[in-house]
Amino acid sequence: LPALLMSVLPSYDHIGIAAPVLLLLLRLVQGVAIGGEVPGGWIFVAEHVDRAYCGLACGVISASLEVGILTGSLIATLINTAFLPAEVVGGLWRLPFLLGGVFGLLAALLRYRLAETPVFLSLQRQRSQRREFPLGGVMLRHRREVLESMVLTWLLATCVLVLILMLPNLLLQRFGTQPAPTLLANSLAIVCLIAGSIVAGAMTDQWGIRVTLVSGAAGLAVCQGWLFASLAPGSYEFMLPYALSGFFAGVIGAIPLAMIRRFPAELRYSGMAFSYNLSYAICGVVSPFLLNALLELGRGAVSAYFWVVCVAAVVAGWRQTR
Repeated sequence: LPALLMSVLPSYDHIGIAAPVLLLLLRLVQGVAIGGEVPGGWIFVAEHVDRAYCGLACGVISASLEVGILTGSLIATLINTAFLPAEVVGGLWRLPFLLGGVFGLLAALLRYRLAETPVFLSLQRQRSQRREFPLGGVMLRHRREVLESMVLTWLLATCVLVLILMLPNLLLQRFGTQPAPTLLANSLAIVCLIAGSIVAGAMTDQWGIRVTLVSGAAGLAVCQGWLFASLAPGSYEFMLPYALSGFFAGVIGAIPLAMIRRFPAELRYSGMAFSYNLSYAICGVVSPFLLNALLELGRGAVSAYFWVVCVAAVVAGWRQTR
């Protein structure tokens, strides 16, 4: 709904200062909603499929979310390539919000056709199940698991927010690249992220969460360092390391299973959703300010931040899970 409303929002010429105020409010509402059902999607497929394929299933769900980001990037690329900047500012910027709102409503309709998971139905049949507020149980008995899941989510959020969503604007504003090739490079990185997420999910089924996290985080740490070192005004040498960083950022496809196995079935949704959404919200607020502050110190500071996040995620995910 916020996306749809933004697509038809009157301009400043029509309603004055109310236009930017309403746009800000709608963006805030949209921000609160981002990722709201992601934990449920991961848990839903993990509880439906055979345990031997849980990682792959979660990786595919992660990839499907990234396909949505790719679709938005491609639409933005198409609009900026086919039309003049004045035409985009004149009203064509509304088109992606209109399409996003329609897709969101379709998703809301589709979810009502889903059947509950066997795990949830089994819990419903157990009359001896604890009658307690789920989040209370999470905070009383699973505080360590919540903290570990929040650290893992921080890596996921950093990959998506910084590498995929913020870096194109950084390239345009600080390094003077053109919109069309920048968005094309971003789309290529997202394609690699989609492939990497599926690979990482499959790796957790074959070699476990530890091996996947260590190898993926190491590859990401190296490639993002190469990426930020290659950034220069007017240069497009960043495209290859950007694509490789996107692929290794696919390590986020292993994170859902690491979180799912940290909570018992009766508290899984509450524990995972609380950890994920709280961490993602904090990262979403902090990242723009942190990125700008680190850039003032130099691009190496941004790269060092990625190293810290990668190491922290490996440490958080190292403990043996269910």
